[in-house]
Amino acid sequence: MKLPAAILAAALTATARAEVLSLNDDNYEELTAGKPVFIKFFAPWCGHCKAMASDWEKLSDDYAGSESALIAEGDCTAEDTE
Repeated sequence: MKLPAAILAAALTATARAEVLSLNDDNYEELTAGKPVFIKFFAPWCGHCKAMASDWEKLSDDYAGSESALIAEGDCTAEDTE
């Protein structure tokens, strides 16, 4: 069975997920200035953080391109730059 290209493209688009914006010392001020920010601080080894990852990606997708709010994450195990 062959799927029409439009149906296949729609299916691929629906399953594609945007990556959650990762905040760090270099981009925090610029990306968070003047808007409400919902940040997930996580550790890559944390089981609870891993379990929450897919829901956080969905939330990030819902707010992708928003000028008024930002959904992001910060790796608590990343080294300090200072």
